[in-house]
Amino acid sequence: MNRSAICIKMLMLLKARGKMNTLELAKELETNPRNIREFKKELVTAGYNIQEVKGRYGGYYLDEDCLFPSLKLTKDEIDALNESRGIVDSHPEFVGRDFFHSGLDKVLCADKDTKSMMHYYVNQTGLALSLQEYNMVQTVQLAMDRKQSVEISYQTLSQKDVSTFLLDPYEIIHYKNAYYVIGFSHKRNEYRTYRFSIQRMKQCKLTDKRFLRDSSFNVASFIGKESLIKASFIRFEILVKTEFIRMFKEQYWGLDFKEIKKNDGILCTFMAEDPNKIYQQLFLFQDKAKLVAPLENKNEYCRMVKDILHMYQE
Repeated sequence: MNRSAICIKMLMLLKARGKMNTLELAKELETNPRNIREFKKELVTAGYNIQEVKGRYGGYYLDEDCLFPSLKLTKDEIDALNESRGIVDSHPEFVGRDFFHSGLDKVLCADKDTKSMMHYYVNQTGLALSLQEYNMVQTVQLAMDRKQSVEISYQTLSQKDVSTFLLDPYEIIHYKNAYYVIGFSHKRNEYRTYRFSIQRMKQCKLTDKRFLRDSSFNVASFIGKESLIKASFIRFEILVKTEFIRMFKEQYWGLDFKEIKKNDGILCTFMAEDPNKIYQQLFLFQDKAKLVAPLENKNEYCRMVKDILHMYQE
């Protein structure tokens, strides 16, 4: 039997007989006992909750009370589910918002065919990465897509020794000629930020450990005067006509870019430092996009447009 067939047979045995130890499974599957743990890992990765009991009378069993079958979502289904977050968040009166986010995270985490979704927030292009740094970025990107932890070996500029620990990666940020990963550190038991640099990150490996993304995590909390990216960022809201949203998204607007579907278009929200740059890009879209917030910047942009109109009317 090939590996997949053996895993299926192991699943059926556990389902039919309940708890079985390593030797019993190896005999039924006609394989080496050392392989059983690897087959168990593959079943867990596929979404089956295989539990292990240690000790003389221990063994493996299938916990069907917590079984969540593997999903195969289409890209449109994934996009629709992610878009629903924005719709729920736009209604703060909805008392079940936290339960909605945690439930949706479980659904998306169970999907095994999710297409790679870029998490980079790029505000400056042209950064050259070494081959080692590039490979580490790709490893973390893969870990985010699969909801798997990474093991990183890291040494801050003030440390004498390298520290190795598990990290649940949430976002990759490119800012001021550097790439960073934001994630939950198992060593520190809190969210931390680590820079992709051969002088700091010595090694980065994908692990078999899966994690469930915390729905309360907000990348915006890492952007501000007292956080990783220390600057005066402004949260902009621009309403774009639906038929021009693809053209709008071809431009880079800022960090933490999100879309919320409205009756009269798509509301795009993001964080940016330079209002004048936003005004220049917005002007190119004429009546296809409207600055909604903040009110102070909306009024400033209106004054600029009126001044231009007045100049041509003289």
